Amino acid sequence: MITASFILAVLLLALAVYLERRQRGGPQVGGKDPAFDDDYLTARIRGRRGVHGVLVLMAVIIAVAAWVGPGPLWAALWMAVFGLLVLVVFLAMADAFRSRKYLQRKLPELRKQMLGDSAAGGSCSYAPDSEAAEE
Repeated sequence: MITASFILAVLLLALAVYLERRQRGGPQVGGKDPAFDDDYLTARIRGRRGVHGVLVLMAVIIAVAAWVGPGPLWAALWMAVFGLLVLVVFLAMADAFRSRKYLQRKLPELRKQMLGDSAAGGSCSYAPDSEAAEE
């Protein structure tokens, strides 16, 4: 059980590092991509960096629990890991809601840019809200 805990801690730490490096390869604040606003990217990067930090904290707590061994402290440490896991789920949900809200606001603007001014003037007959209302 101790070896499995250390392996889990190392894998969790590797996941946090991988996610952080992958995030740095994405769109950055101040970049030239018009699809993303700087305030949205700042909030997204800050939120995801927080998740990465929580994953690292979980890895450290798991390693300490493995080092301590079974007992009351071990149980308390694993309960803390569970609590942090719940926190990661809530942070992921907040990120999903933030992204959805941003895309609902941004997609009409991007659609107008991509289709040009003639389509934005009303020649485009597709309207997702009216289609859903007909059904």
